[in-house]
Amino acid sequence: MIRRLRNAVLLIYIVVTAYGVALWPGSRYEAFAAVNEKFFSHRPVALSSSRILTENRLALLERTPSVSRKKGTPVAARKDAVAGAVKQRYVRLRWARIGSSKLDSRHKLPSVLTVKKPYPTIRMHMVRTMTEDSATSVKKMQAVKKKPKLIRTEPSRDRKIKKFRTVWRPWFGNLLQRFSWGGQVYDIYSTPLSGDDYETTNIAGFGLNAGAGTFILEPWIALIDGNVNLTASRSDAESYDSSNLGLASFLRLSVFPQSRFPFGVFYGIGTNQTDYGDYSVSNDTSRYGFTQLYAPADGANYSLRYDKLFTDTVSSGEDRSSNQQENLNNEQENIDLSISKRLGKHDLAFQATSNNSVTTGITAETEQARVTLDHDYTPWAGLTFDNNANFFRDKNISGSGGLQGEEVVSGFTRDVFQLTSYSYLTPASSPWRANFGARYLLYIDKVENSFKGESLGGGSTESSNANLNAGLNYDFGRNLRGNASVNANRDVSTARTSNSFDQNVGLSYGSDTIPLFGMDYSWQYGTNLFNLTSDYESSFSIRTNLGHGLTKDYNLFKESSLALSFSQGYYVDHRSAGSAIGTSVSSNDAFTNSDDRLTHSASVAFSTRSMNTRSSFRLSGTDTRERGVVFREGGTVYQALNFFAVFDMLMGKYQVLTGSFNIRNTTNNVNKEKSYTRSVSSGGSASYRHGKAFGVRGLRFTSRMDVAEDYKLIPSFGGGERQSTLEWNNELTFKIGRLETAAMFRMYRTNGTDRNLLLFRVMRTFGM
Repeated sequence: MIRRLRNAVLLIYIVVTAYGVALWPGSRYEAFAAVNEKFFSHRPVALSSSRILTENRLALLERTPSVSRKKGTPVAARKDAVAGAVKQRYVRLRWARIGSSKLDSRHKLPSVLTVKKPYPTIRMHMVRTMTEDSATSVKKMQAVKKKPKLIRTEPSRDRKIKKFRTVWRPWFGNLLQRFSWGGQVYDIYSTPLSGDDYETTNIAGFGLNAGAGTFILEPWIALIDGNVNLTASRSDAESYDSSNLGLASFLRLSVFPQSRFPFGVFYGIGTNQTDYGDYSVSNDTSRYGFTQLYAPADGANYSLRYDKLFTDTVSSGEDRSSNQQENLNNEQENIDLSISKRLGKHDLAFQATSNNSVTTGITAETEQARVTLDHDYTPWAGLTFDNNANFFRDKNISGSGGLQGEEVVSGFTRDVFQLTSYSYLTPASSPWRANFGARYLLYIDKVENSFKGESLGGGSTESSNANLNAGLNYDFGRNLRGNASVNANRDVSTARTSNSFDQNVGLSYGSDTIPLFGMDYSWQYGTNLFNLTSDYESSFSIRTNLGHGLTKDYNLFKESSLALSFSQGYYVDHRSAGSAIGTSVSSNDAFTNSDDRLTHSASVAFSTRSMNTRSSFRLSGTDTRERGVVFREGGTVYQALNFFAVFDMLMGKYQVLTGSFNIRNTTNNVNKEKSYTRSVSSGGSASYRHGKAFGVRGLRFTSRMDVAEDYKLIPSFGGGERQSTLEWNNELTFKIGRLETAAMFRMYRTNGTDRNLLLFRVMRTFGM
């Protein structure tokens, strides 16, 4: 641990020293302003903290030529004094004031800026420019967001051009301003009032976190930030005592964050140790990596991310199990590459990811890799092509039956290849739409076993699927629609090869709402013809559904409404099928199946609200009956009844009461009560919250009760089973500033078994 902390401190020192020497203020600001503008002027400067001193560039002020000038005559800034590099002449300002004149961030730079203070004294407040002009020989101005400083200018000897003083502040001064720290100290004491699952426990601990960040000379050159977190806790219980200590640190450097090619590198280390009496487990982690982005002017985007994680686990002590390893090392490596580019009417996207994990001490290794290529092409409006290629690898190696080197090692690798191509034709203002598609999918599975380096055998299997499909949708009118589709499949595996061809034609109709008996009536109809021909089965089916319903909404009184709905649906699936060889159906194995299903459903919903109360409930029921089923003689009856209610009430300025309740009863009867199942489930919850209990400010009380009961009856199994739970939580919290105390009482009952717990918590936070 000490070695890792030393390495982290050394790394921070090297980075800070290198940049501090390279960017020492002996070099003038103009040397950095000469960087190629095309890389740094296309993005606004975004600062992560308002305490960072913003750098500004102002146009050179030139004195207005005149023969004579009276005292108090304002000085004008000519528009042509602004460098020609800023062609749009837009200036976005946080706020700006020159004398008493203001600039709006949505307007262009005026031709003349009038300063109401006479020359040579000009007082300016903060001007935060979001458009960079690196070609001008301007000087630095600094400003603080909360309390803008006034900067006085002095004229040069030629009395023509006024220059501002270059104010420089070392970057480590900004580091101190961005330093933040915080933490908490807590103690939790819990004791059981009843129940064998609980025991008296006391947990005490604290946490400390600190972070800092700054920029080097300017935010667009480099940003540095880092943090350190320290946690410690101790648990004293009746059965055992334990303690935990953890330390983690993280450092990140971003170079040219506002350019087209921002680069970032990060490094972090951490250690965690847990002691269980004489037995202890320690985990040391280290992680490093980098990110590189590139967004050239042609609209392409490139991104690369790499990170590596090391974890060392060491266990020691007398209680260590005999089959547990003393050292367990894990190494993870992740790579992510992404490229996207638009070429006219073509959109290209490429992504490759790799995730590897290797654990020593035991045999465990995983490897996952994915490569994806997307191509979208839109030759004209209404026609789109979507092409995709995928490769995925999943590899797992694991050992079992002994220690490393003496165990049986099993390896499984699956490679998946997929090629898809879909096209969509949707002409504008046309009643029809068409789609075409093709897909090829290949699986390759490999299994290998070995013992002491010698192979125990294995094998590999391949399976593939090829599919061609086409579809057409046509709107005959506002209510009548038709559809048709064709699919061709070929499945190839080690066991068999199967070819199938299916066609589907459908028609659907949905009516408009019609007034009927003071209610709104609508109906719908649909039918589908489906035909399948394959090497092993051929079938033909007609699927028809017909439904209609009534709905009505009533406004009973102010802020209250009642909604009623009734519906009925009929569905029939008439199917004839049989085994087949090629395309000839064997009449001996053919059968005809007609599945008829009739469904009735109804619901009533009521809702009301007032100034302080809202409530609603809904009661719904459904009855479904099937008949003429070949495999279920006598048919099936399914019935369900459901009730749900919810409410919330504002009882006072600081008091809120909420609750909900539901109950559901279902019955499933198959084969004339030969298979009968009934289940009833119910549950409810209620909560009460008071934000100022007993009139004490900062004292909050919360009480919540949850009740649930499930009952299931299966006569064929000889009876039923019932399970009920009751949970009641009461919590009282009091907070004064950063000190928070809490007391909680929890009662939990399951099937007559009680478990009651009393808990106290004290926590104090500090820092930012």
